[in-house]
Amino acid sequence: MKVESHRFGTLEIAEDEIIRFPHGIIGFPTDVEFVLLRKNGQSALGWLQSLMTPQLAFPVVTIDALAVDPSYYEARIQIGADSSDLAKIAEAHAIMAIVCASASLPPTVNLLAPVIVELSTRTGAQVFLNDTKCSTAEPFALREPKAPAAMACACAAP
Repeated sequence: MKVESHRFGTLEIAEDEIIRFPHGIIGFPTDVEFVLLRKNGQSALGWLQSLMTPQLAFPVVTIDALAVDPSYYEARIQIGADSSDLAKIAEAHAIMAIVCASASLPPTVNLLAPVIVELSTRTGAQVFLNDTKCSTAEPFALREPKAPAAMACACAAP
């Protein structure tokens, strides 16, 4: 199907590329279909482009590419009625953070409310983490590919 995008022009999207968010993204409840656009399939950075609103696209980064304190992965999240460990969820889900960037401020990521997409069904939700010190404006830092042991904490101190 052809989709118009304000930022990327006309896109040819296959049905199996569509990610459905039954409740939308926080603040955008009527935008329920998106596609993840990345420069190459392995890139940690991408855009969640709405298929319903051509002007709406969220810059995102995969959580595993961020220089994040490992305790972030131990945070509990609420999906429906069940709480699960984030690391276990990562096995069957893509976990992304929305990036906020402006010309006057350093970029940040929203680690309080990550976007989680179940890979098999391509169904997603933006969820609030429970029991975390992370915020909606954590410093944006990608993990160094050659030195994963030197990860810096991206979560705010208590």
